[in-house]
Amino acid sequence: MKVHELLKLVQLEWLAERFPSELSGGRSPSNRKCCCSTSPFGALDAKVRKELRSWLRRLHDDLHISTLFVTYDQEEALEVADRIVVMNHGRVEQVGSPQDVYDHPQTSFVYEFLGTANRLQGKVDATGFVADGASSPIAAHAHFSGRALAYVRPHDLALYPADGAHRDGIVVGVRRDRGGAGSRDMARA
Repeated sequence: MKVHELLKLVQLEWLAERFPSELSGGRSPSNRKCCCSTSPFGALDAKVRKELRSWLRRLHDDLHISTLFVTYDQEEALEVADRIVVMNHGRVEQVGSPQDVYDHPQTSFVYEFLGTANRLQGKVDATGFVADGASSPIAAHAHFSGRALAYVRPHDLALYPADGAHRDGIVVGVRRDRGGAGSRDMARA
């Protein structure tokens, strides 16, 4: 009975009458508490990949097994994982929950790797970060001064006219909260 339930869960009930020796390595039964897969959805189209991500997440939760899931698809990793290890040329860049790694990237590589990011060049001084071409600083928590890069996700960036009379400049607002109604730091460009 349990075998048939598990086969149905993984959509392989059609293999119920086969012997283990007749199955490929990927379909062979086991009592393992851990599953490892490397880019399992790599050759599939986007719609099927999305459906399988949801299915894999449910399977993982239903069977209570640990899964090591290697993927080059950032969206896939953020959706399926409880914890993410971001690697760059064999070196671990950051480890954490998907939300933590996305919201608090520890390196420029992680920031750019996990989604669209606007990169602003500028400098850090005693007043904060000043983007090249800007006249006002954006508050920054830096323990150095000199040339720097600032990263801002598009959904955290708001642009406003500098004032009603002059349309030659803009004010850049960096959202401090996800709700959009919180405080913003501004820099005139």
